[in-house]
Parts: sequence; structure tokens; C-alpha cells
Amino acid sequence: MIKNIKVADITFQIRSDIDLIWNEYISQFFMSDKPDTFDACYDFYLVPELPKPTGDIIYHGQDQIIYRHESGEDRQHFFWMHDEPHMLYRETSKLKEIFYYKKYEHTLTNQYMIFNALAAEKLFLKKNAMILHSSFIIKDGKAILFTAPSGTGKSTQAELWKKYADAEIINGDRSLIQYRNGQWLACGMPICGSSKICLNKEAPISSIIYLEQGKDNLLTPILPAQAVRLLMSETTINFWNQHFVDQVIQLWSNFVSQIPVYYYSCTKEPDAVTTLSNVLRSEL
Repeated sequence: MIKNIKVADITFQIRSDIDLIWNEYISQFFMSDKPDTFDACYDFYLVPELPKPTGDIIYHGQDQIIYRHESGEDRQHFFWMHDEPHMLYRETSKLKEIFYYKKYEHTLTNQYMIFNALAAEKLFLKKNAMILHSSFIIKDGKAILFTAPSGTGKSTQAELWKKYADAEIINGDRSLIQYRNGQWLACGMPICGSSKICLNKEAPISSIIYLEQGKDNLLTPILPAQAVRLLMSETTINFWNQHFVDQVIQLWSNFVSQIPVYYYSCTKEPDAVTTLSNVLRSEL
């Protein structure tokens, strides 16, 4: 089985020795035409036993262990509170390999497991793109992104904008922020957390809103240095890779010098939409 996938302008091919089951979210990103070249190619194997990782450990977390070797990285993936890895990602000189433990074959219906195996954040960064934990809406052809830690109300604000401002929700949990052809774009992602809202669309970004729940609606511009720190906290980052970190800092620094970022303490009521909309309309 071969699937060609395109996210924003980034293309990759997944080749598998089994028929992977793809849900309606990822299938929106399948390509009908095969390009001459891909930004990355992955070979996916279902195996009775995982290969042993190679290289030196550079990161040891609760759900993955990262090894560095001369061709790149090996990544062991673990389910929460499991000591046994269920997957190994490996970079070689020519392509990327994913080995999935057959014992856990039943979990492949979870599309996040497959997408997480791709180390896609590395691929995206090469094309000036970053994954931001955010709800992504389009209003009047422009993207507005709501970002904050989980449970703050990103999806709630997006739903309010859909109901009271006729905005379109593109993704309830993730967006790809890319600098392309002289502009900053928000692009749809093939994963969407528990929101179940995922569309393959993109739009120029008008602003990013960093949310906090409040009793009143108060919108405040964020100074560039603070904005970079807040956006970094909600970005998928390989903190064990200093070059990766430096690139993300540079991209966000460029972003905040061009696009406004606001701190918004707000309610979950319709007037939260009115307050924000009035300010954005007057300042943009």
C-alpha cells in the first residue's frame, strides 16, 4: 500500500506492507497526483519484534526515548505507563523507517499513532513551518488562531465565532504555521485531538489570540519577547535538538514582528466574540 500525502506545500509518501486504515481526517490530505519528488518517504513495517535502537540516548521522556546516530535519530515510542515500546522510528541516509510491534496492531486505528510516528515536526521545520496547539478559524478569508494550554477554552471560543460571527472552524486542536511566498499562513492539519474538526484549508493569518478564562473580556497586545515565549510553549519542539530550538525561536521572532499577538482574558459568552471582533476590525 502506498499513500501520497500533502500538508500545506509539504509532501511525503508512506509505503506499507499492510493496508493501513485511514480515517476521514487524514484522507482529506491524500494526493490524487504523484509529484516528481517528495519532501520525505517513509517505509512502514508491522513486525513480530521491534529492532533495537542504535546510537546514544539524547532524550528520555515518559512516552519516547530519542537516540542520535550518524544518519539522524531513532525514536522509541511508548504508550502511557508502559515499559515496553510499541514503535520504533528510524532515520537512514536515504529514507525513514517505522517499525510497529504486531502485538499492538489493534491500536493502528488511532490515526494519531501513525502521524506521531512520522516525526513530522522535523519535516515541517525544513519548510519554515511549525505545529501550534491551537483552534484555527477563518473569518472573511483571514485566519484567527486561539492558543493556550489544554482546557482553557480554545474550542469554546472557536464555536462562539462559528455561531455568532459566521466563521469557519478549520481545526479544533492543531494548526500548521508556515512562512511561504512572503506571507504567514495557517494551514490545516490531519490530526485534531478530540475536537473532531479537521479541514484541509489554509489562509493568511490576521492574528493569534492567547487565551485565559476571565470574568470580563480584556484584550491586551503582547510585547514581542513575551509573545515568542508564549507561542513556544504551545509549539511542538524537539528541545533535545538545539538547532531545532534556535530555528523555532527565529521563526516566531520573525512572526511577531509582522503579525499581532494578543492576550485575551475572556468569558464563554457571545460578547467575547463582539469584543474581540471590534478590536481586530479597528486595528487590522
